[in-house]
Amino acid sequence: MIYEIVEEYASLPIIPAGSLEIVTESADETRRFGYRLGQLLTIGDVICLSGDLGAGKTTFASGVGQGWNNIARLPSPTYTIMNVYKRETDGQMLHHVDAYRLETPDALWSTGIDDIFDANGSVLIEWPERIESVLPDNRLWVDIQFDDDDDDRRLFILTAHGDTSALLDAFRRAIYGF
Repeated sequence: MIYEIVEEYASLPIIPAGSLEIVTESADETRRFGYRLGQLLTIGDVICLSGDLGAGKTTFASGVGQGWNNIARLPSPTYTIMNVYKRETDGQMLHHVDAYRLETPDALWSTGIDDIFDANGSVLIEWPERIESVLPDNRLWVDIQFDDDDDDRRLFILTAHGDTSALLDAFRRAIYGF
């Protein structure tokens, strides 16, 4: 009887297609994880960072900024809503948006978000669930969760939406080598 149950589950994927799960053990590991993703960003990529306060969104974003162009520090734009960084080597832009203080998704339009989705660069959004209705279909969603047993450990669940499966696959190869 137990064998039948195991056999039933053996054919089911543990992680759904178009998703990737990774556990980090420290803030430094979270930053290095972001660094690997930052190295892969190209024009038009939209990365959505979701998670509770203190989950590690800004730490991960800082790593993305370092990997994208060795930005020493990528502070969260909580009060400015958006920070823009220009890469000297090719002029590509990295738009870092924090939607935490936006009262409605429509409030984002006053920031010029429509221009940045079409601009020469990538977009990194913290608190994307607050503006999900105005986000483009093509985006990589990164959900960051606390581990109840370890204050430093985080679970990252990355899910490709639209045409971002190639970015997720490249990221998987960058992390695991296959």
